[in-house]
Amino acid sequence: MPTRFIFGCAVSLDGFIADASGSVDWLNPFTGDYESDYLTRTDTLIMGRATYEHGVELGFRGDKRPVIVLSRTLSKAEYANEIWKGSVEALADRLRRDGMNDVWVMGGGVTASAFVEAGVLTDVRLSVMPVILGSGVPLFAPMRTPLSLKLVRSKSFPDGVITADYALL
Repeated sequence: MPTRFIFGCAVSLDGFIADASGSVDWLNPFTGDYESDYLTRTDTLIMGRATYEHGVELGFRGDKRPVIVLSRTLSKAEYANEIWKGSVEALADRLRRDGMNDVWVMGGGVTASAFVEAGVLTDVRLSVMPVILGSGVPLFAPMRTPLSLKLVRSKSFPDGVITADYALL
């Protein structure tokens, strides 16, 4: 089975992953178990540096899966197994050789776009929150080419959240 690289995150209805100040406090009212099925099937977690640092501020203390932080500036990441300073392509090649199946890519638009531009992203998993922020940190950073997706699965929750799984075409 080929390795899948799945970008997953929560997003506002208007496409932002954080508000204009970089805060994700707007997610606090949403306490449902939107990702449990998804989280249990991934065997590696890749986090962008800012997402990792924010996660640590919120109480992230590692994971049962290997955690890799993408950063050219960090020298230490106490709750990660590794800091990756190389290219996304080289990391993807290594994880494929290591036999990883489902790799969860968690980060901001820069991280997501880096995996798209490297040609390794295979899936996108969004938890769409029924909130309109009006401005903020976009889901994806600017990219050179449009991204075509196919909806594979969606699920709605009583609080208005929708999860949507897409495969890249």
